[in-house]
Amino acid sequence: MAPYSMNTLFQLENCTSLPDGFLDFLENLMYQSEAQKVFSQPMVWIGIYIAIASLFCILPMLADLLHGLKHKKLWFPCKYFTLNAASLTVIAVAMKLPVDLNNSMANEVDQAAKLGSMAFMCTIMANLLLSLASMDSKELLTNIIALCVLVITLVVNVCIQIQTGVVSNTSVVLNSHGDDNSFITYKNWLIAFIYVAMLLVLLMIHICSALMILKSKQILESKYKVAHETALKDLDLQQPGRVKNYGSDYKWSVVVILITQFTGVILGTIAPLSRYFASLSFKMSIIWIWNHIRVFKVESYCTQKLSDWKQSSIPMKLSSRRCKIFVHDLKVLSLSFCIGFQKMIVVACKMIAFIPIFIAIGFLSCFHCWKWLKVMFGASYNVSVETTTQLQHKKNVSQYVLQLQDDMELAERILTRISKSVNRLIQTAESQ
Repeated sequence: MAPYSMNTLFQLENCTSLPDGFLDFLENLMYQSEAQKVFSQPMVWIGIYIAIASLFCILPMLADLLHGLKHKKLWFPCKYFTLNAASLTVIAVAMKLPVDLNNSMANEVDQAAKLGSMAFMCTIMANLLLSLASMDSKELLTNIIALCVLVITLVVNVCIQIQTGVVSNTSVVLNSHGDDNSFITYKNWLIAFIYVAMLLVLLMIHICSALMILKSKQILESKYKVAHETALKDLDLQQPGRVKNYGSDYKWSVVVILITQFTGVILGTIAPLSRYFASLSFKMSIIWIWNHIRVFKVESYCTQKLSDWKQSSIPMKLSSRRCKIFVHDLKVLSLSFCIGFQKMIVVACKMIAFIPIFIAIGFLSCFHCWKWLKVMFGASYNVSVETTTQLQHKKNVSQYVLQLQDDMELAERILTRISKSVNRLIQTAESQ
C-alpha cells in the first residue's frame, strides 16, 4: 500500500469516535484501489496495440487507394484489403474500445475515441464490400458468417453501454469567466445509435450482396463458357497454333487510437465514395437511364439463390410426416421473408445509387445545352467522328466483356483500359 494511504490509516486509528469495523472497511477499500492501479498499468500498452492494429487496417486501404489511382481504376478494387481470417482478426483487435465493458471511459476524449472506433468500423465495412466478388462460395459463406459474429458482438456491446449509460452525454466548456461557464453538450448515445444503425445496414448489404454474388457468378461462368467456345472456334479458323486529460485506464494511448482511426476514416472514405459513382462508367443511353429509373424492378439473379433454397427438398430424414410438413412450411415461410427482405434491400440500394445518375443526367443536359448554344451563335467546334476501324475495334473489345445485363454497355474509355490491361497480362505471360 502507498505511504500516503498508510499515513491516513495511522491518523484515523487515533480517532476514538469511529464506528466499529470502519477502519477495516477503509483499509480494504484502499487495498482494492491500489490493486486496481497495478492491474490497469498494462492498459496503456493495450491501447498502443489497438492503434497498431488500426494502422494495419489503414495501410492496405491506402495501398488499394494508390493502386487504383496508379492504374486509373477509380472503382478501387480490393487487391490488398480483403475480407479473410487475418483481416477479421486485426479488425477485432482494432474494435477493442467499443466492446470494452469494464472501463467507464467517461472523459470526453475517451467517448470520442469509442465513437471514432465505430465510425472506423463503418469505413472498413464499406471498403471490404468489393472484395466479396473475388471469393468462391465456401470462402464467401465462411467470411460472411465471421463478419456477422463480429458486427453483432460489437452492436450488442454498444447497445449495452447505451442502456447502462457508459456511452452518455459529454459536456465541454466553451468559455470560462469565473463562475460563469458556458457548456456545449454532445449526445453521444444518439451518435452511437446512428453508428449502430449504419453497421446493421452495412451488414445487411454485405449479406444480400453475398447472396447475389453466388448466383451472378454462375451466370457469368455460363456466359464465359459460351464465349470461350466461340473464341476457340474463331481462333481455329484464323490462327491455327490532440488532449491532456485522460479519464480511463488507457490514458494517453486513447489519443493515439483516436488520431489513428480518424486518419483511417478520412482515407478509407475516398474509395467507397468513388465506387458510389462507378455506375457512371456505363455508356449513357435512354435504355440505361430507364433501367435505373425503374428502381422497383428487382432482377431475378438477386433472389435466385434464395428461391433455389426455397424450392429444394429438406436434407434431413424425418420419420414423422407432420414433422416433415412443419419443417417444410417453416423453411418456405422463412425463405419467403428473406426473399422479400432481399428485394427491399436491393430497391433501397437502387434508390441510393440513382443520386449520382441524376447528377450525371443534369450535367450532361447542361453540356449538350451549351453545345447547342455554341452552334446557335455560330461558334465553331470540332466534332470527333469515329472511323470504321475505331468502331470495329470497339465492337471487337466489347464482345469479350461479360456482363449480367446485356443491354448495358461500358463506356469507350473503360473498354480501352480493359483492353490495355489484358494486353499487359498477355505480354507478361509471354515473357515468362
